[in-house]
Amino acid sequence: EEASVAVKALDLLLERDRQLVHWAGAGATAKEIAQWLEVSPSAAERARQRAVERFMKSYRLLRQRRSQP
Repeated sequence: EEASVAVKALDLLLERDRQLVHWAGAGATAKEIAQWLEVSPSAAERARQRAVERFMKSYRLLRQRRSQP
């Protein structure tokens, strides 16, 4: 059930955010992400953090909905 909530939370994200969350989960460094996105490492790190935060927010909201009667 947790996995299905995570998949639905990912589906709610924009494509770029899904990529960033995937790369973060795969252990990619900010430097690697920066190269892929052609941005600075600090910009890549901020983008990664925001994408993961959006994913976690979506995940929490979906879990709350499932736990409500």
